Amino acid sequence: MRWAFAFCLCFAPGVAVAQTVVLDPGHGGHKPGTKSGAGVYEKTIVLGVAEVAKRALEAKGFKVILTRAGDEHVSLDARIDLANREGAAAFVSIHANHAPVPERRGLETYILAAQASDESTLALSHQEDEEVDPEGAGFGGGGEGGDLAGILDDLGRMAAHQDAALLARKVQDRAGAVGGLKPSRGLRQGPFKVLRGAKMPAVLVELGYLSNPGQATFLASGKGQGAAGEAIAKGVYEYLRAVGPRAR
Repeated sequence: MRWAFAFCLCFAPGVAVAQTVVLDPGHGGHKPGTKSGAGVYEKTIVLGVAEVAKRALEAKGFKVILTRAGDEHVSLDARIDLANREGAAAFVSIHANHAPVPERRGLETYILAAQASDESTLALSHQEDEEVDPEGAGFGGGGEGGDLAGILDDLGRMAAHQDAALLARKVQDRAGAVGGLKPSRGLRQGPFKVLRGAKMPAVLVELGYLSNPGQATFLASGKGQGAAGEAIAKGVYEYLRAVGPRAR
């Protein structure tokens, strides 16, 4: 690791408190997500990526929490509740994508919005939101209740919502430069339930398409997960450095 120094918030002379970052490896347990043609599940890949990003950020002095440390199911509201409870400065939900055509490849990063930026984003948000418990445990904003429009009204008054776009850009720029994850398909927005109720900048990154044989092979490899994890860590670091003391 050669990139710059750790970033802390100092509350008193001589007392520095490391900022907290929550990384969310998507899916897990009986919700495996999509899978590659070789049968490697999304839940396995994204956990490997999150572990690399965690180590990279911890090496620079950050406190990093994973929403799951193994192959277990964690509800969507529990994930963002954890980030809120820990006073996280940033929340990154990590996923891999799938398309009906094997030619599609590339990386996308999303922020919360009441409406999807395009039809493919809408379909993706429905796919990711299938994590909802069948018994009807809802996701009305990270356990705080209220419909999405109301949540977005609140977010519109928060610097966190504005900063989410900057966090998304930093992550997209860094991860989108990784050869095996290219091309960079840009920033998008949609009504992802895992981002609702966030009191900090929160983004969802789709690292690539497991339906693309080449990209799936890269993401299933230690090299690919290492490169993706390092890139996410660098993007988070650059975001926190850019926003300075206003980060939680």
